[in-house]
Amino acid sequence: GESKATFDKEQITKELQLYNEVKNSNLINKPTNTVFALCHNLLIHSPEKGKEFLKLLNKPTEDKEIIGNLFTELIFTGEYGEQIALDNLESNNIVWSQTWAGYLSSLAVYESSIPRIEKMLQQTNDTEIKQDLIGALMYISNPKSIEIVKQIIETTKNDEVQTKAIFAIAELTGYDGIKYLESIKTVGEKSKEEKKSSIDWLKKETSSKNKY
Repeated sequence: GESKATFDKEQITKELQLYNEVKNSNLINKPTNTVFALCHNLLIHSPEKGKEFLKLLNKPTEDKEIIGNLFTELIFTGEYGEQIALDNLESNNIVWSQTWAGYLSSLAVYESSIPRIEKMLQQTNDTEIKQDLIGALMYISNPKSIEIVKQIIETTKNDEVQTKAIFAIAELTGYDGIKYLESIKTVGEKSKEEKKSSIDWLKKETSSKNKY
């Protein structure tokens, strides 16, 4: 409903004035909730300036409140916001990269994100990031991701990563993946247990007529 509401030009002019003041103050580096509220309004009333503002506010931080506000605004801006999340994922700051891998693990929805997620999966050696990005591919749920998840299952020597990939392949393939799951050579106890539980679940809950 917000995007359909009407606001007078005076209010929008004031918002743009406030934005210019924030941009030239320390608030751009230490944004408050009010600053994010202003950014949110600009995203509605002056979208291009709002996106410009959001990019300026998007800086590595360990402040959970700021991170929460960034999460909210990136979700609000849809595919544009998800591309910013991917920019953050590719950061050389490992903590910042992990933060945004976590974001993508349950909030990624756009198929346009798949190539960058897959590229990062191939490049990173960080177990936490790998697990989260496998989760991201699972939530996007494009069948094209099946092959890269299989590749991870067949090449990783990390039990936790393989466990996550087995869970993802069960979700992505459904009933048709049972035979593949049965053929997997697990690398540890966690992946062995996940293989068993995934097969058991698929045999119980799916069928050739109800594949998912």
